[in-house]
Amino acid sequence: FTFSGGGFTTPSTFKIKMLGQGEKIADNVCNNTGTDTHISVSGTNSFSFSGTNMYKSPAHVGYMYGTVYESNSTNWTSGARFGSSFTWNGTNYTLVDDSLTSPNATHHYSCNVTTENGTCTDLRYVFFVGGSTKLYITLNGGDGIEEALTKMQINTMNSNSKDKIDTWYVSNLASYTNILEDTIWCNDRSIGRANGWSATESWGTYAKEYDLLFGAYERSNYASETSTTKNQPSLACANKNDAFTVSNGNGNQKLTYPVALLTEDELVLAGGVAGVSNESFYLNNGSDYWTMSPCNYGAREFSLHHNGVITYDRVNNAVAGLRPAISLKPGTPVVSGDGTVATPYVIEN
Repeated sequence: FTFSGGGFTTPSTFKIKMLGQGEKIADNVCNNTGTDTHISVSGTNSFSFSGTNMYKSPAHVGYMYGTVYESNSTNWTSGARFGSSFTWNGTNYTLVDDSLTSPNATHHYSCNVTTENGTCTDLRYVFFVGGSTKLYITLNGGDGIEEALTKMQINTMNSNSKDKIDTWYVSNLASYTNILEDTIWCNDRSIGRANGWSATESWGTYAKEYDLLFGAYERSNYASETSTTKNQPSLACANKNDAFTVSNGNGNQKLTYPVALLTEDELVLAGGVAGVSNESFYLNNGSDYWTMSPCNYGAREFSLHHNGVITYDRVNNAVAGLRPAISLKPGTPVVSGDGTVATPYVIEN
C-alpha cells in the first residue's frame, strides 16, 4: 500500500508477504521504503496517539482502554506512612500495618499522612521508586490496585490507532473481508515480573507484582537477567480480554474489522531482537512503525526502528507509523509469488 496525502491507496491486486511463523501477515511491498507504508496524521510522517498527558497512565497502552488513572509524583507529606493493605468502610480507607515511612516490596499504599492507622477518602498506590521520586496512582471508592488494573483494561474506548486503522480498512480492504481470518490480535496487558523489587535496575526500583512492566517486556531481550521469560517470545495471549477478535469467541469480540497491528513477539519470531540492530530481517522495511505490545507504565509501546532495532517509546510521541496487518483464511488462492521479499504472494479477491 502506498501512503499519499490523506491516507493509503490500494492497488487493484492485493499483495502480501507471509510471516515466517503463525498465521498473521504483513504488507511488505509497493514502494516499501521511507514513509510510503505509513498511516500518518496532521500531515506528518509519523503517528502519535491522541490524548492529554497520555504518558501518565498505563491505561493508554490499550488498543482499547477503560478508566484512566494518571500517575503523579508530587505533594508528598514528609514522613507519610505506607501500609501493606487497607480497609474500606464505605467512606474512608484505613491503612493496615502502616509502620513504614518509605514504600517497599510489601508496602505500597499511603494516605499521605503521618498518623498511625491513617485514614483518607483517596488512597495512593506507589508502583515505582527512583531516588526521591515515588510514582503513584490515586484510588477511590474502595478500590485497590487489582480493581484499578481491571478498570483500566475494560475495553470501552478506542485508541487513536484503532480508529485510524478502522478508517483505513473501510477505504482499502473492506472488499477483501470474505478472505480474511478472524484471528486473535494480542494487546497483551498482563503484568510481567512478580518476584519482588529489583534494586539492580538502573532507572529505579519496581514494586512487587504491580511494577507495571507488561508481559511482552518480560519476554523481550530488555528483560532483567532474573526474568524467567527473557527472550522467550510467545504467540499465546495471556488474557482473553486482550485477545482482540471480531466475532471469534476465543477472543474478546471487540474488533469491528479483522485488522490490527503485529506484536513485539512476532517481530522477534521473524528475526528481530530488542535493542539490537538487524537490518536484514524481512519485517524491517527501513521505516519506523508501532507494534500492538505494551512495554511499561509510562504508556510506552514497542516499535520497530528503521535500522531494524526493536525499541519502545511513549505513545504520545510521533516516532513511528502504523502498518496494519491481516490474516488470510486457510485455503485462500494465491495468484502468483512465492512469499519471498522479491516475489510476495499476490491474492485476488
